[in-house]
Amino acid sequence: MQKKISVGSKILVHCPKCQKIDYFIVTEDHLKTINQSGIAQVALDHGDHVCLVTFDQWGSIRGTYVYNKARKQKNNFGLTELKKTVYEETPFEELILYFFEYSTNTLEAYGQSEPEIERDIIKLIQISSKIEKSLKVKYSIQKMKKGDTELIFGFGKTGILILVSKKPLDADIDLKLTDWVLNAIQKL
Repeated sequence: MQKKISVGSKILVHCPKCQKIDYFIVTEDHLKTINQSGIAQVALDHGDHVCLVTFDQWGSIRGTYVYNKARKQKNNFGLTELKKTVYEETPFEELILYFFEYSTNTLEAYGQSEPEIERDIIKLIQISSKIEKSLKVKYSIQKMKKGDTELIFGFGKTGILILVSKKPLDADIDLKLTDWVLNAIQKL
């Protein structure tokens, strides 16, 4: 007769991507989740990917799923150059740069991101990326405004750059930022 797992039980896992044999220790939280829904999950970090394991009260693995991690871009957009370009006229703290990567479906933020702005960005990306994928151009720039917030979208081959200003931009700064976004997406 099979015995139920308990706190401290060790469960072995085989990762289908890297073939690594790994394990995790069952916690009280896992048991509470199993009591509520019948299964629990644990995510195991395997470097460039995460192995998500679903298991039941008997310690039987119900599913193993692999998700690739988002790649971190290291100053790939010339953020230093952007700071130098606009710092005197617009405090850099007023700007947020987002990068949405098509292949990993991830959104990264550089700067003081705000939840409301991020929600709007995600909605706009969902709409805009569908439109942009149907166009036959290499690069595209779109501008949007919501209240005092101004957005410059740059659509490239691998993703979308979104530069957000939390305050209205004067014409000269707007031109410099638009030019910077266009140059940055051409490098992606």
